[in-house]
Amino acid sequence: MKKKLKVLALLDAIAPTTLDQDLSAELKTEDWKTEANVLDALRQLGHTVEHLVIFDDLDLVRQKLQSFAPDVIFNLADQFKNNRAFDQNIVSFLEMQGLPFTGCSSTGLTLCKHKGISKKILSYHRIHVPNFVIIARGPSRSSFRSS
Repeated sequence: MKKKLKVLALLDAIAPTTLDQDLSAELKTEDWKTEANVLDALRQLGHTVEHLVIFDDLDLVRQKLQSFAPDVIFNLADQFKNNRAFDQNIVSFLEMQGLPFTGCSSTGLTLCKHKGISKKILSYHRIHVPNFVIIARGPSRSSFRSS
C-alpha cells in the first residue's frame, strides 16, 4: 500500500487572505475549477489535504507549514501581489525551506521567462530551435552621433 501524504495545496488570490480562508463558495465556480479538481483528486487518492491561499503575505505560508507540516506542497500559485513575475519567488521560498513541491524550480521559472536565454541553452545542448536574434532594449548605438 502506498504511503498517504499530507499535502498542502498552495493557491494564489487577487486580494489579501487569512490563514484559514474559506474557499467553499469559490471552489464551486468556473474560475476555481482547476483548484477544486486538484483538491478532489488528492483526497480521492487518500491523501490528507489542506489548502492555503496567499496574496502578499509569506508569513501565512510559514504559519501553515508550522501548523500542518506537509510532506509535499502542491503548488498552484502562479502569482504574488497580482504579479506573475513573482512566481519564481514563491518557489524560491519553498526551496529555501527545503520542502518538496510540485512544478518547476525557481531557476527554471526564471529562465523560461527570457526567450533569448532559453533558446541559447537549448541550442547549446544541440536542441534545434528557430533562428533568433536578441536585441537589447534602449536606444541603439547607431542612434548616437559623435560631435
